[in-house]
Amino acid sequence: MVRYTKIKCCLCDKDDLTSSTARRGEYINETLRRKWVCLKCYRHDYWVKNEMELSRSMSKRRSGNLDSNSSQAIGDNFEELTCIWRSTISIISVQNLNKINDNYKSPIDHSIDSELGIIQTKGKLYGSKNEYWTTDCKKEYNSYMKGFKFDKLIFYCASKEGNNIDRMYIFPKEEILKRKCIGIYKNPTDCTGRSKVSWYDQYRILDKEIVKQINNIWKYVVEKNNKV
Repeated sequence: MVRYTKIKCCLCDKDDLTSSTARRGEYINETLRRKWVCLKCYRHDYWVKNEMELSRSMSKRRSGNLDSNSSQAIGDNFEELTCIWRSTISIISVQNLNKINDNYKSPIDHSIDSELGIIQTKGKLYGSKNEYWTTDCKKEYNSYMKGFKFDKLIFYCASKEGNNIDRMYIFPKEEILKRKCIGIYKNPTDCTGRSKVSWYDQYRILDKEIVKQINNIWKYVVEKNNKV
């Protein structure tokens, strides 16, 4: 049942907000903080808040002032790891297009790799509570990758502390886009508790020399960026 509140929106002055449309404004400015707004103004308020946070994030990225423990800083480290690693293998150097183009909204992270094509990079720290590394494919890829090109996703599984890469995978685009999420369990088992082979196992990089090289580069990137 909809209940009329007899409250006006403090922004557009709309009368008779209802129990379903009345919202608390949060981020417009200090004088309006937590006052009642209508649903339309609330959605605009939410957009403004996201834009402000994104702007602050970009500013810190450009100046190198990100908290080294933040998800954005860790994500930037993963991207740098890919650039350095692939530049030692690819015929031409792989570069971070976010930095080159000063565009951190871009859905394409890297310049073209001679072997893998257009690369997307993701990485996660180990979640010890659920014992897996996970990311949402539908949200992070399908929604904004539509209409953009990428061929491979390099996915790094870092330790809980983030000081080493436990394992890594290279997924083809078609595999990613049909998944709701990537959920890589450290020790996957079936309902009986027996070990099982999961869909992602076929894309895991098992070459010990590559894994060793990746960890050497990761150590260098983390130490370098933590000193900034």
